Amino acid sequence: MIKMVKREFKRGIEPICVLKAKHFFEKTNVGKAICDKVREGELYVCIRDNYFNVYRNGCSLLEYKPNARKHNFLIHKKYWGSTVQGINSSGEYYLSLDLSDGSTHADLFVDSIIMNPNENLERYLFSETGEDSEKELLQAYIKAKSPCLIDLEVAFSCEAARPNAKRHTVAKRIDMAVLEQVGRNIELRFVEAKVVFDSRLKTSSMKADPEIVDQLSLYECFLREEDDAIQKTYKNVARNYSEDFPYLLRDGEKELMERYCNKVEPLGWKEKKPSLLLLSNKKPINSVLMGRNGKNNGNHYQTLKDKCDENDWAVLEWVKH
Repeated sequence: MIKMVKREFKRGIEPICVLKAKHFFEKTNVGKAICDKVREGELYVCIRDNYFNVYRNGCSLLEYKPNARKHNFLIHKKYWGSTVQGINSSGEYYLSLDLSDGSTHADLFVDSIIMNPNENLERYLFSETGEDSEKELLQAYIKAKSPCLIDLEVAFSCEAARPNAKRHTVAKRIDMAVLEQVGRNIELRFVEAKVVFDSRLKTSSMKADPEIVDQLSLYECFLREEDDAIQKTYKNVARNYSEDFPYLLRDGEKELMERYCNKVEPLGWKEKKPSLLLLSNKKPINSVLMGRNGKNNGNHYQTLKDKCDENDWAVLEWVKH
């Protein structure tokens, strides 16, 4: 069985970084453009360990480190797609930008990344086949259902399945973490999204269980082993959002964030159970997963539901119409 790697799970913006970040989001043209798109449900700003990631359709468009001595603003080279270069490269894949008001980078970033995605970026944001990708469907789900989103791409480390001299660990990512009101309580939920055509939802002649079962089992292991750090971390994040950066939240999210800050109970057993979100574009989920001719031995849908029930993993379904 794959083992977790003990690394401190940590999120939150320390006070020394808050003032600089508030100035960026409240006073600069780029920061205000980002906040406008957050309100429209097009962008999501996630709080990391003293830095921010700005997401659209699952793509991290900007990494912002308010207290860094250099490379405060990083963008992946594949998204930039411009003859205007970054100030310099930060590693093999990222460009460092100057996003101060009036700079060429700032104007170009607002125009070709935030407002009107350039051709390079569009290839990653939108499917070229005409069928919505998993990331597009997840974005549509979040926009339509308005869950109280507290994190995207929840990363943790575990041992590599086949470790070698160059790589002993790998990063795993749960698609999103949300806050939910359950009765009088506010609970944290971790959700893995899969488009209904994903082969990992189906059994095969080589394997009795769908691959997603191993994936969710690994996530549950992480949630159980790191439950105290997870609770502490997301209380910090909720406090940052509600007290320092409420304009990075959508309508209705601030109250749930405030209430979660004051939660004293440890993570409950349901909070340590990942949920599976099945996504489809127009086609009924059960019929897509039914299997050839709907025979019982090909009923991937029922097999998947049974396996999730055995492990107390909630299965959510959403069809985009």
